[in-house]
Amino acid sequence: FLCQNLIFAVLVLSVASLESEGEVKSTCYKKEKSLMLWDMAFYCVSKAREIYFNAPKPPSSGLSANGKKEKSRPYLEKAKQLILELEENYLPDEPALEYTAATSPDPISCEQKPFDCSCVLTDGQTESGVYMIYPAGRPLEVYCDMDTDGGGWTVIQRRGNFSTQEDFFRGWDDYEDGFGNVTQEFWLGNENIYLITNQSQHEIRFDLIDAGGERRFAVYKTFWLDDERKNYTLHIGGYSGNAGDSMAYHNGHMFSTKDTEKPMCAKDRKSGWWFDYCTESNLNGLCRPGVNDKNGMTWYSWRHHTSLAGSEMKIRNKKN
Repeated sequence: FLCQNLIFAVLVLSVASLESEGEVKSTCYKKEKSLMLWDMAFYCVSKAREIYFNAPKPPSSGLSANGKKEKSRPYLEKAKQLILELEENYLPDEPALEYTAATSPDPISCEQKPFDCSCVLTDGQTESGVYMIYPAGRPLEVYCDMDTDGGGWTVIQRRGNFSTQEDFFRGWDDYEDGFGNVTQEFWLGNENIYLITNQSQHEIRFDLIDAGGERRFAVYKTFWLDDERKNYTLHIGGYSGNAGDSMAYHNGHMFSTKDTEKPMCAKDRKSGWWFDYCTESNLNGLCRPGVNDKNGMTWYSWRHHTSLAGSEMKIRNKKN
């Protein structure tokens, strides 16, 4: 309500001021009104970000991830309404452009804050390790692989034999926000992966190891996720490598977990993934190296249903 009241007050004052000045030209009015709408939309988005990202996490606040989304939603809806009004009434008629990671002509420059590990590498950091990046301006701690195939890889998933074994059979909120330790087993978070891959064109690499210690890899020249509204739908293609292509089967499918609307495969495969019916890969499955089990960490085109011992998923900006 604060945002709506502020908007109403500013609109009343602005309209009254403009109506009292009969000499204000139409072009000036439109320019001032458009700037005002942009400012108010920015305020609403800022408030939504403040609620969602800066609110203390449970149990100190008692506010769950879903609760924060609900509290921030009115601000986002108002911002959307303001931007639509701006586009319909105060911007020149131009062809609308829909942004996708695959077609974006102007990727964010690494001259700004680093938005992924390729930017960290460009800044002269050549050691693999933990760094801070800023996708969409939001600080995020990540692990950068500076050794594999020229470096600059942002690691988004890791499984293996670590002192702390993470449970990957989790619900939607955990997979959306991310979990684990970026130096051991972890999932970076679907929202974070979406933010990174929708700033510029990215490729993805899968590094796999089986129970006997043999290593294989798969690289895909195209990779990005849609946003939460589309359930982080997977877009992937352009395979090369020696592990076989076990991701084409999942291309175009939404991410699902045991608590989503269609949880059958997530429950059956004990993970969160881009399930079809059900998998040709499942790197978030149960960690049972060498066991023939569809619930395990599988890459069908290499080891069929025999569970792997470890995996890393990593992405890299193709423009830098």
